[in-house]
Amino acid sequence: MQNILEVVDKKYMTQGATSGSIEFQVFFSDHASNDFNTLFSSLPPSRKYFAAGVPGSFYGRLFPRSLHLVHSSYALQWLSKVPEELLDKTSPAWNKGRISYTSSSDEVANAYAAQFQKDMKIFLNARAKEIVVGGMIVLIMPGLPDGVHRSEFPLGVLDDSLCSSLMDMENAINGVNLKCQSLLHGLINESQVDSFNLPVYAATPMEITEAEISSALESSYNKGTQLIVALKRE
Repeated sequence: MQNILEVVDKKYMTQGATSGSIEFQVFFSDHASNDFNTLFSSLPPSRKYFAAGVPGSFYGRLFPRSLHLVHSSYALQWLSKVPEELLDKTSPAWNKGRISYTSSSDEVANAYAAQFQKDMKIFLNARAKEIVVGGMIVLIMPGLPDGVHRSEFPLGVLDDSLCSSLMDMENAINGVNLKCQSLLHGLINESQVDSFNLPVYAATPMEITEAEISSALESSYNKGTQLIVALKRE
């Protein structure tokens, strides 16, 4: 944050302004359940900006048209919700025995991709109504290079390991004697694993472009607004 402010301050100085003559207001946004007290106590006391917290999901509008810079770092991989098809036992996308899409069927992966497109359109349309003319949007999120299969995504390996651990726990409970089962009853069962899916999706550059174009067609981005997206392969 401090680096961004210093760059902006130096730019204004080259245009004749004196150092420190520009005042900055920084809004930190998160769900209402977030502990904003912890956030504010972690900010440097000597910061050169005014800070405020804004509760609410970024999958919706949070501000009036007043923002010059929007920055999101490692947050947009979280979907607004788990795709509904994953929990429907009659759906081809029912994700039985898995908690992610990386090693699942194409139907599951397509459901995740469709939810990501919906969420990104909502996010970009909301920001389009909040950012001023000439503003900038900078997004950083985990991504998957075009042409690389989802099963090769490193984060997917972690998801699969977690899923295997949950299934091993469930199998271990079923394999012990009745006395131990009564003690372990309620910890985890197969239906609980089947109903649990991580709402996380790593998009490809092509998917980001599709979401950006679709959003631009549906909402009028201010002329001169810059959108910068950095996808990090984790």
